[in-house]
Amino acid sequence: MAPETAVVRKHAIWDGPSKWDLMLSLFDGTDRTVQFYGNDGSLFGEIVLLPLPIVVIDGLEHLSGDDEWRFIGHTADGLLKVRGTFGTRKRRGEMELLCNVSGAELDSPFVLVTTFSVVVPADYDHATRLATFRRLHGSEFTHYNGDMTDEHFRNATVKLTPGRKFLVKVFQITSSMVSPEECLTLITREQGVLVGAQGATLAYEQGKDHLPKGRWHISFDEKEALWEDASGLHRVPLVGAYADGSFGFDLGIFVDGWDGDRCLLCFCE
Repeated sequence: MAPETAVVRKHAIWDGPSKWDLMLSLFDGTDRTVQFYGNDGSLFGEIVLLPLPIVVIDGLEHLSGDDEWRFIGHTADGLLKVRGTFGTRKRRGEMELLCNVSGAELDSPFVLVTTFSVVVPADYDHATRLATFRRLHGSEFTHYNGDMTDEHFRNATVKLTPGRKFLVKVFQITSSMVSPEECLTLITREQGVLVGAQGATLAYEQGKDHLPKGRWHISFDEKEALWEDASGLHRVPLVGAYADGSFGFDLGIFVDGWDGDRCLLCFCE
């Protein structure tokens, strides 16, 4: 008997792959994933596309005409099953994320939504990285927290060096609240490294077009490596990708819980 399943989340699809890419994912499996997009709808009713979890297609059924399909599959991180319908001409459809009722996946507060690559620049200097970044990019931000300085964030757990390459995995927080410890546990499970504020600058500089709109993106570090402000609070670097296309660079609080307005950046070598 097949395991009983439960719907974790439902999404309306507002854009997605071509018919060719859909079929290639079926034939190539985990070597080729597909990306669907939902509508954030947070900017005065304007359509703002938000990446949905990356999907591997396991099965396709032709429904009608030449562009209506029913699909089944699983998320690229292997945590959830996927089913839905999608029209490759209008690029509209719907998708459900599923899990076994008895499975631990039901309680997973993270879903992988996109990935991108970064390379530490040849002229990178950890001691001056944040000052250099602000000089080059500070005017590009709607809001830039002045406490994001080299002095405050000099003690990164992993100090980046020129030439290092990372795959940055962006995990959407799907729970109403997750703790810093849960975020650090995910990074450890993914064999990620903790690069703090300096990693956040790389994510913006080389991957800002990949950051889901309408979300703040957390670049974690161990509590002891984070700057402690005058109130005794340890501050966590955040890159905001606003729905209107602008960006912010700010600091959260380590002891706070993090909700669905946030994504977690995981730097993996």
